[in-house]
Amino acid sequence: MSTRSPESAGLSHLRRAASNRLVRFGLVGGIVTVFFMGFNALLARGLGLGAQAAFLASYPPALALHFSLNKLWTFGDRRATSARHVGEYLFSVVVTFLIQWPAFTLLHGLFGIRGWVAAGGANVVQMTVSYLFLKHRVFKAAPPLGCVVADGRQTGPGAVPEKK
Repeated sequence: MSTRSPESAGLSHLRRAASNRLVRFGLVGGIVTVFFMGFNALLARGLGLGAQAAFLASYPPALALHFSLNKLWTFGDRRATSARHVGEYLFSVVVTFLIQWPAFTLLHGLFGIRGWVAAGGANVVQMTVSYLFLKHRVFKAAPPLGCVVADGRQTGPGAVPEKK
């Protein structure tokens, strides 16, 4: 018989779920990084684009893969993709790009690291910020039905409509 309180069992379950989510996020990051680096190398070596152009051209397809894998697998968000999702994600992309681009430029330009390797290194640098944005803004779970949200409104079918 377990001597743990239901509250501690619930916290343990939340910690395990968060840990699994973090592992999935890391795996998605690894998959997207490999894709990004590979596509970057293909454009630079195969098509002769310069390092900066290959980096920029590789970015949109990597973002699409990143959004899809995180939405469906990391955060298990099965809701239809809304304008809010896309807007929040694009905002997070701008913020993380403002971290990733200077990191890439520094690694490639200052340290002379090959473009596709610098792209991977810059990707790793921005992953922490990306995770926090996705978790707390983009794929934030909707409150369960019947809950009172931060502004005092109740969610769900029985909720009283907001007065204007």
